[in-house]
Amino acid sequence: MVWLRRCAYLLGLVALLGPRAPAHAASGCTLEKLAELPVTMAGQRALVPVTLNGSRWSMLVDSGAAYSLLTSETAAQLGLRLEEAPFGLVIGGVGGAASQAQVATVARFTFADIPLSNVQFIVGGSAPGGGAAGVLGQNLLRIADVEYDLANGVIRLMKPVHCARASLAYWAGKLPVSALDIEPTSARSPWAVGTARLDGRRISVMFDSGASTSLLMRYAAERAGITPHSPGVVAAGAVMGVGRGLVQTWRAPVDELQIGTEEIRHTHMLVGDLSGDFDLLLGVDFFLSHHIYIANSQHRVYFTYNGGPVFSVLSAAPLAAAPPPAAPPAAPPAAAPPAAGVAPESMDAEDFSRRGNAFAARRDYARALADLSRACELAPDEPNYFYQRGLVYQSLAQSARAMADFSRAIALAPEDVDARVSRAMLRLSIGAPAAVGSPGAPLAAALADLDAADRYASAQADIRLRIASAYAHAGRLSAAVHQLDLWTAAHPEDARLAGALNTSCWDRALLGTQLERALSDCKRALRLASQTAPILQSRGLVRLRLAQYKRSIADFTAALKGVPNSAWSLYGRGWDELRLGRVAAGRADIAAAMARESDITELARSYGLAP
Repeated sequence: MVWLRRCAYLLGLVALLGPRAPAHAASGCTLEKLAELPVTMAGQRALVPVTLNGSRWSMLVDSGAAYSLLTSETAAQLGLRLEEAPFGLVIGGVGGAASQAQVATVARFTFADIPLSNVQFIVGGSAPGGGAAGVLGQNLLRIADVEYDLANGVIRLMKPVHCARASLAYWAGKLPVSALDIEPTSARSPWAVGTARLDGRRISVMFDSGASTSLLMRYAAERAGITPHSPGVVAAGAVMGVGRGLVQTWRAPVDELQIGTEEIRHTHMLVGDLSGDFDLLLGVDFFLSHHIYIANSQHRVYFTYNGGPVFSVLSAAPLAAAPPPAAPPAAPPAAAPPAAGVAPESMDAEDFSRRGNAFAARRDYARALADLSRACELAPDEPNYFYQRGLVYQSLAQSARAMADFSRAIALAPEDVDARVSRAMLRLSIGAPAAVGSPGAPLAAALADLDAADRYASAQADIRLRIASAYAHAGRLSAAVHQLDLWTAAHPEDARLAGALNTSCWDRALLGTQLERALSDCKRALRLASQTAPILQSRGLVRLRLAQYKRSIADFTAALKGVPNSAWSLYGRGWDELRLGRVAAGRADIAAAMARESDITELARSYGLAP
């Protein structure tokens, strides 16, 4: 989700969609389909194809974004000239605020097969992931009604004709239709926002297709009696958004959530430690479990339930059958359908791919494999379909089949960086035998893939963070540090920056090289991070290398307050104490470290770290 604080400017981002031939009757409610956007799910990200100055990209569809946005990486790759946005225009969202925004103009932009000229985009914020060039926001989406059928891999821009208050859930048939009134939208407030009830208490909800999972604000949960210390609540780690920070979350049981006329009972939701303009963000998990029509024309949302769990926080396992939400009351008469879409019997490879990825995003892996296998059969020369199926096999721990699909994708497209990195990481994790024609050992084959990915990826590519992780896993810390340096230079506003700087600091400390640069990276990470213990541990190791033993002890001791019994902090502090002649204390810390991790002395010695 992205919102813009203090000032809101249209920035000239106006899309002029000419009307298509309407499915118009002499009387009654009908719908025109203005445009249809094919959607490919990349994990929990809904991506649509666009062209930017003639080159093909994907962008995240983000109904929570006021304006469309390009990443700094994309702007650099396209060689776009950046200008300062009007004063006070700040990018913010989950993770807090980023910096003062910049603006870039794309001379030729194609969206939904409609060519547009001189379109302005906000530039900045965290990368949305999935290889997306940026996000498509409400300045493009709000020009019409928007139908989200993510489970079938499509978004439609719709224009109702003579519909008044008729139900626009034309697809529903005998399915129960839920409805929710939303606030009137405008350029300053373009989001679909309505009212729901959480365990009987009124809350505001916003439909946010850019959020990878639905997120309940902590203060709203606490109003309903749900706190981090309530029975059944467990820590769920951190999530990121467009802002600089990471947000701590919990998985919490919820007795009842009523959205419009739909009741979701005895579920679990993700609770985030942040505040915002809305109490609950309904994220892409809700969009996948429902067919949704946002009727900007009526200030109303219609949706039907697709089946399965509504919220992705429920389980990491494949979906099992789940009881449906409580049925709503009967809906008003539905509109006449628009022109027919693709019939199941005439689906092509791309249709099967999109639907298969939607099944995979919902962890319905059996149906995902069926659709993606059909896509591979229909288009055996398309590398992306094999890569997508390989990811599903990997999720199912079917490593041999995943390896075969990654290898097929690479054979068809040797410059496919994603497939290269995925195959390398799979080899490193399972020790798979080298493929025919690769260097002998699995490690050598993995490194060959990573070296190729390094050659093919742009200097600014987001995937360099994954390449760095894979190099580190392979024991090539110098190569990992190089990747981290490239990534941090290109992503100054990313929520993952503090973690990347800390990793760079730690890797340099292990290597014992460029220690002043390592110290600078740790200090910068400390200014950005809310969780400081891992960074203090890294800085402690740097200071140990610099023979600043007292300052190193202070860092390790502070780190141990945040992460008690950390083997590396205990070991490093023990070494510091021995260097200062505090033999008993030093030996006690080292013994405690070895009790925690028996091989830490051997590992430390491999980096030249031995008391």
